[in-house]
Amino acid sequence: MTHNFTTISWSFLVAVGTAVGWLWMVINAVRAKHCQKFLEDYPLLRGDLNVEHLPVVDVVVAARNEAESLPAAISSLLRQTYPRLRVVVVDDRSVDSTPAILREMSASSGGKLTVIRIDECPPGWLGKCHALYVGAQSCNGDYVLFTDADVIWAPTAIERSVACILEENPDHLCVFPSLETRTIGERIFALGFAQLFFAYWRPYRAEEPRSNSYVGVGAFNMVRRRFYEKLGGHRPLRLTVVDDVALGKLLKFSGARTWVLSARSEVRVRWQKGLIGSIRGVEKNAFAGLGYSFVRTAGAIAGASMLWLAPWCVALCASSPTIFFIALAGLICQLAYGWGVAKSLGVSPFYGILAPVSVSLCLFALARSAVLTLLHRGVWWRDTFYPLEELKKYDKLK
Repeated sequence: MTHNFTTISWSFLVAVGTAVGWLWMVINAVRAKHCQKFLEDYPLLRGDLNVEHLPVVDVVVAARNEAESLPAAISSLLRQTYPRLRVVVVDDRSVDSTPAILREMSASSGGKLTVIRIDECPPGWLGKCHALYVGAQSCNGDYVLFTDADVIWAPTAIERSVACILEENPDHLCVFPSLETRTIGERIFALGFAQLFFAYWRPYRAEEPRSNSYVGVGAFNMVRRRFYEKLGGHRPLRLTVVDDVALGKLLKFSGARTWVLSARSEVRVRWQKGLIGSIRGVEKNAFAGLGYSFVRTAGAIAGASMLWLAPWCVALCASSPTIFFIALAGLICQLAYGWGVAKSLGVSPFYGILAPVSVSLCLFALARSAVLTLLHRGVWWRDTFYPLEELKKYDKLK
């Protein structure tokens, strides 16, 4: 009798706790949706504007062995309609055909493309962070736009970004790109990652001055140059794996004003290739994103498992109708949340039903990232090993 009562009590508490948790998640998701703004909603600049009065934008791209994706990405940048634009690509020790591709593109760019070659990364730096730092050092514009070498840009993307800057006057502009997913595995993993990312980081609150939330987007981190230089550039981030989010954190807490947009089609990227590629793709980032903390990682896995998996277990094993219907209420909220995230990613809402599967895959990837980092006592990134002790010392996401 006591055993049955204890089982019912625990089931009841889990059902109520997860139902309340999911209600809170849905309320926050509705709030985030209400706050969501799109790059496409900003109009193109008026033709009568004096070009000389427009801000100069320097785009900085770090590239290492990106021969496959680089031509399309850089070509899309060179086709931008915004007139006061300069593109800087830093070739970070590439050994494939990247240097030859960049030489050819630079020669035919009419001076729009500057290529900087790095043959050696100095000690105490991540290769990418050093490349971005070197690229930014060559900039003298009003804004520096950091982006990745696989991002595809619509011709009006940066023009609309400047329209946003002129209207909103942010010091830091982030744009979440449209994610291209070509396989079922990519869609399932992206859905789980997006649910966990937005639940943990709450990027929509980064615009609130009193909020502790911050955000950074590797595909589109646009920074007022004087704020970037005030921070010391990428020097404080020289051994920070998740440098895009960490840059957003430093900017937020240095007084910079952040503005967050999403892109429907103006900025797009294929984030990872296939399910296995997705799991491996977050190997260096997932544990780093939680500050290399075993406690935070274990807590995140336990908390997410409780929210996404426990309601299903309770509903399937409910010992009373009351417990079943409370668990069912939580599941309805979970499915509504997954449906909303799937819709925002541009995939079929059907994938929202697979939320427990997609989140479980992401939690496995997080656990795998933590185990491999701790076993190796560091991170392998582009054929270079970075000791965990050094990474922790300079980590900005603690």
